[in-house]
Order: sequence, then structure tokens, then C-alpha cells
Amino acid sequence: MVLPFCLFTLLPLSAQTFTQRLQKSGRGEGTITIHQSQAIDNLVNGPKQEQPKKPVVTTPEENKTTTAPEKSNTAKKEEAKEATKDVAKEATNDTVSIINIGRPHKIIGYRVQAFAGGSSRRDKQKAEQTASAIKQMFPSESVYTQYDNPRWTCRVGNFRTREEAKAMLSEIRKLGFNSANIIKTRVTVYD
Repeated sequence: MVLPFCLFTLLPLSAQTFTQRLQKSGRGEGTITIHQSQAIDNLVNGPKQEQPKKPVVTTPEENKTTTAPEKSNTAKKEEAKEATKDVAKEATNDTVSIINIGRPHKIIGYRVQAFAGGSSRRDKQKAEQTASAIKQMFPSESVYTQYDNPRWTCRVGNFRTREEAKAMLSEIRKLGFNSANIIKTRVTVYD
């Protein structure tokens, strides 16, 4: 119990933005370059927290230098709210629209099963490789790799109707997963 705490205290603590963590996660596999507007950067990483410099005020009659008083916490909060509204408004006009997708709930629906193997470690790796290949081709689709006793499976999507699942099935078969099929199961949908 003491060892994990000791290791944690030895790690340097530094604040990183999401973009910095993403760029450092390369592990020698390549580089990640992100091109985005300042508005999107502020939405993803939050507004930059620069330490405001206190303005210096000189009064000629005293010829003395003083610093201006800091703003109260409520004034700072109001400025932050206004800045967030401006950034969201600017980003919506730029390339991002904020969508209210509602709350998730489970229904009986369909998923496309792209892989079903055995219970070995190799089958787990194949399921994960299948999931990453599909996620790369369809980044907006949900991909599930799970162990359903006695086999590893990789399933794609949360479809309400069989027709939606059939469209995805044909796309997945085009990728070379010829044994893919449609599975009726509980899926997560949004209001």
C-alpha cells in the first residue's frame, strides 16, 4: 500500500491540456498534428489561464508606485462566464455546433457483429484489432469489444431498426469482414 503512494509522489505534477496529452501519447508510432481555430481550442482545452499582470498606477503628487487592487471572485466568475459565452458563440459560427443529444436509455435494437472468436488471448487480440480497424473507418460509430462467455466478440453500432443495421453490415463486409452478421440485443439510444 505504501509503494503506490511513494511512486505517485515521485511523479512530476503538471497541468496538461487535452491536446498536449494527445500529442504525447504517440509512443513512437508517429506524430499527431492538430489544426484548429482558437475558439475550438478553448472549447477542448478550456480558456488559457494566464496570470493577469497587476497594472501599476503612479500618482504624480505622491510620486509613489502602487498596484491596482485585484478583482473580487464574483467579478472574476462573471468575466469567465462572458468569455465562455463568447467562445461558444464564436465556435458555433466557426465549425462546431453544440447539440443537445438528450439522456441515454436502453432499448431492444440491433448491432453488427464483425468478429466472434474463442476465449484465447489470440482471439481477444483479433477482436481488438477488428475494433480498431472499424473505429478508424467509422469514427462516429460505437464499437464494443467484450467477452461474452465463451467467446470474444466485436460489435458495432446502436441501431434502432434492422434496416439501419443492414446498411452498416454491408459497409463492414466491404472492409473484408465477410462473417459479420446482425445481432438483436439491448442498445443505448438517446432521446
